[in-house]
Amino acid sequence: MTTASKRTLTGSVLLLAALCATYSNHFHNGFHFDDWHTVPTNPWIRDLRNLPRFFTDSRTMSIVPTNQSYRPLVTASLALDYRLGRGLNLVYFQASTFFWYVVQLALMFFLFHRIMQRIEPRERNAYLAMFAVGWYALHPASAETVNYIIQRADLYVALGMVAGLLLYVRFPKTRRWGLYLIPVALAGLSKATAVMFPALLIAYLCVVEEDRFFTAIRKAVPALLVAAGTALLQRVMITPTFVSWGGPAYFYLITQPRVLLHYFFTFFLPIGLSADTDRAPFLSFWREDAILGFVFLAALVGLAFYLGRKRQYRLVAFGIWWFLLASLPTSLFPLGEVENDHRMFAPFVGLALGATWAGAALWDRLGDRLRLGRFRPYVPTAVAACLLAKHYWGAQPADADSDWQAATPSDSPQPAAAPTASPSVRAPHPQRLLVGDESGGGVVGARSRRRGGRPFSPRARPCDQEHRSHSRLCPVAETRRQNSGVHPLLAGGRQA
Repeated sequence: MTTASKRTLTGSVLLLAALCATYSNHFHNGFHFDDWHTVPTNPWIRDLRNLPRFFTDSRTMSIVPTNQSYRPLVTASLALDYRLGRGLNLVYFQASTFFWYVVQLALMFFLFHRIMQRIEPRERNAYLAMFAVGWYALHPASAETVNYIIQRADLYVALGMVAGLLLYVRFPKTRRWGLYLIPVALAGLSKATAVMFPALLIAYLCVVEEDRFFTAIRKAVPALLVAAGTALLQRVMITPTFVSWGGPAYFYLITQPRVLLHYFFTFFLPIGLSADTDRAPFLSFWREDAILGFVFLAALVGLAFYLGRKRQYRLVAFGIWWFLLASLPTSLFPLGEVENDHRMFAPFVGLALGATWAGAALWDRLGDRLRLGRFRPYVPTAVAACLLAKHYWGAQPADADSDWQAATPSDSPQPAAAPTASPSVRAPHPQRLLVGDESGGGVVGARSRRRGGRPFSPRARPCDQEHRSHSRLCPVAETRRQNSGVHPLLAGGRQA
């Protein structure tokens, strides 16, 4: 084993140790927000004999009709966790998500290193790839998905896209067999956002392998067919009762560039994070925030095209395209919330790669001008260590008296009985439900020290007393809203 390999192995062990230490307190975290109608009160996940039905009946996803989207692989994983834990054992649910998170990080390292070696073969690329993975792994925003049980769907999508691209890049001779499409198809059974993989593949072929645009499209035809099949399957299988957005799509769309600006800067400065930001959609394009968002979007796209022409910055361009393309589904198709932190999970994979390569390129260009003398080799390591330490500190557990204080066990909803009727029989729709930590479990430690926005408070509230009304979570609030004549745009429900 070479010296570089030993250092890489040592760094991997240290990173894994830091990751485990960061999330060591999260395995008893409770159910929050959309968890309640998909996990603790969902009767379908309590019997693995329902496994085939998960793939044929999207009503098994949730007990709330307007939230019954088609994510059979997610529901199957919840049922498996329920079986292994012999009930609502939080440790099994959290450990399952964390395991696949570690797998994703490992695949990210091999993908990043492979792409870096293709652009500029150097020994340091292994260290750069490891730093990029560490930046992403310990980033406070990643905790939104890792800790939020039902949002493991975003993790499965990111894992599928990373695995698919790695198979495509690492084993070019197997491309004709389409093996790289297997994880992509599985991701499509987790969440519809996986349909963006062909666009990501085309970006890779154009930017990294320097193919012409139409040549890249031709090579991506199999991926395009899988994406089309996924989109069609989602369209056919989704229930007629599913509702994603209650207002004019125009208001949602003009807000998204400003949301992307928030996501982009959150990667570099993760402040103001919240699981429930309650950002209101813009009602007019002619306001400063909306115009600022469109200016940022145009500048970022222009920067991606410009850097894509310079070989030393191609990975920066590819990282930007990854961020934009992975964000596209939730930006173009209106959802119940205009902004959610867990939507950053897949786009941040690209930013981690692009930002790391940009930092290395900037150091190569300016390092000699700083006249650091014998300290020059140690400066990048020190900066990297400080950045990772900052993220590690930001992911530490909360104090017992913080805003993350758990709800009392008496607030927990009682599970419904397991269904035995035909698929035409729906689970009951409770008329008074709780929002927050219905299980009385622990708090999401990796979100504890954040400031700004609305905290992901696990304090349970009856729906008719909640600080904001969710039409799909609370029939009482919906009835009250209809009687008051509130515009549906301002009364939109949550979207898992």
